[in-house]
Amino acid sequence: MGTLAEALEPFSATRAEVAYRYPGPTGLVSRILGVIPHSFGLLVIWPPALHTTTLSVPTLFDVPAVDLGRSIDPDLRAMVAHASSRAFGCSYCTAHTAIMGSVVRGPAEAPSIDDRVRAVTTPQQLDPPARAAVEYGTAVGSMPPVDLSVATDDLAIHHDADAVEAIVLTAACMGLLNRLFDTLGVPLETAVQHAAGDTLAEQTGWTAGKHEQEGPRSDDGERLAIASRVLMLREVPAAEAHARRLLEDVPSRGGPQRRLLREAAGFVPYWMDTIRRRKARRLFVHWTVERLLADGVDDAVDAACKATFGFVQASTVGNTALAGHMAFLALRAGVSVEDLLAARDGDHDIDDPAGAVIAFARATSGGATTLDDDLVDALLVHGSAAGLVELVTLAAVLTAMHRYTASVPPVQPEPELEALLVEHGDALGLTGATT
Repeated sequence: MGTLAEALEPFSATRAEVAYRYPGPTGLVSRILGVIPHSFGLLVIWPPALHTTTLSVPTLFDVPAVDLGRSIDPDLRAMVAHASSRAFGCSYCTAHTAIMGSVVRGPAEAPSIDDRVRAVTTPQQLDPPARAAVEYGTAVGSMPPVDLSVATDDLAIHHDADAVEAIVLTAACMGLLNRLFDTLGVPLETAVQHAAGDTLAEQTGWTAGKHEQEGPRSDDGERLAIASRVLMLREVPAAEAHARRLLEDVPSRGGPQRRLLREAAGFVPYWMDTIRRRKARRLFVHWTVERLLADGVDDAVDAACKATFGFVQASTVGNTALAGHMAFLALRAGVSVEDLLAARDGDHDIDDPAGAVIAFARATSGGATTLDDDLVDALLVHGSAAGLVELVTLAAVLTAMHRYTASVPPVQPEPELEALLVEHGDALGLTGATT
């Protein structure tokens, strides 16, 4: 069975081409990982996918605050990322997070890789704060989450509110990346496999699986690179300038953001009050307005379809808060309650464009998965390569939002959501949409 990456390869760009077009964000990512990921060449098929990814990673990883010692330790960030990736089952991200370093120090070296993999395998040997963070990463990375309320309570006991948010946002970032790269089946870079593969295989039984490069390797002989720290003084500002350009239509202040959300979504999500970091809050507004609510590349994927897609995914993992948000958006876009229930519970004909999209939503709502060849073929027949990358990005954004909203649920529903719950909550299975 093939992968999406193989189906999309004729439309992709080389890593060198992506690095030339986006020097700031690619330079920043390669500082942390030691390579420019193969995934970038696939995401650029639909440039907004690459834009959202290169916005999300530094924002949710709290770059450069973490890397400069102004937040949680970079090694703790990497352990949370590694734990959530292993729980999700993404072999690609499991390898990447094993070697994940910092903007200042570069990728991790062999002793740190061994220690990190062992720490996530046996967290009971860690000190209580680190153990709580790793166990939270494991709980939230499972799809659906396992004992998440216990893990978040323990996290709050051992970390202050700022550190808790940094840890939760790290896991949310990995939700985006786990979904993107597992669904695409991105081929793992030789340098990453060389650095982490043996340790992961020996300690966890890891294999690259569908991420193994087939045939001659395009990056044979490549090893992890550690860039000069002097270049960081250029790359961090360049990445931040790139982010400002991409977010020019998203207000930077809370008041205008709320007005934009009310106009575009019909309500102001509770996370506008719970997210402490300004950049992260602005990113969530970007996700909502420019990815969830915008019509898609292909005709079948309009805002109503996206909201239905999100309702199906959130319902599948038992996230009633996010499912409520997506149901509200779907009903506001003209979808009926009956259509939402049919999308969640009914059978779907992949020969129909809308049916294929909802079948894809179901297929990508749990942990790591292998897509059926017939579904991939149907999606490419009904739409475009760019449209397919958009769907993968949609699923990734929803997984990231799931991890945040499952970890920091609303104390009470927004007024507009409360009205929806009264009228349709039982029918849509949204009872218990608050803590």
